[in-house]
Amino acid sequence: GVVRRSDDQGSSWVDLAGLHRGRMQCAAFANPLVGVAGGQLWRIYSTADGGEAWSLDYVASGAPSNIGSGEFRGAAIAENGARAVICGDR
Repeated sequence: GVVRRSDDQGSSWVDLAGLHRGRMQCAAFANPLVGVAGGQLWRIYSTADGGEAWSLDYVASGAPSNIGSGEFRGAAIAENGARAVICGDR
């Protein structure tokens, strides 16, 4: 899995650290700094610095060990970054 960020409208890209290297499935940003991302093995991450660093905020208890068991489908985050929703199947 690869997650990259561009700060120059796609002219160049940098790999983001701190994210699970499995399949990332959705992400949303409230503003240029605050964002959330959902990925394989039911993990949810957040960033408060535009993706320079990510923290693992949630792993479902009894998380399925393979992607075939379900996956995240979408993410939304409030403009002020105070509330986020990540949804998926199963």
